[in-house]
Amino acid sequence: MNELEKTVLNELVRTVGIILEKVENIERQLEEVNSSADSTS
Repeated sequence: MNELEKTVLNELVRTVGIILEKVENIERQLEEVNSSADSTS
């Protein structure tokens, strides 16, 4: 595997990590919205 391939793979892994973090944040926010909606009904 050459240096360019390693760089591309590292960037992909980093990008996937960032996306996962954002998805987890969205899930957390949705859970908060759902729990507050449940408590008002």
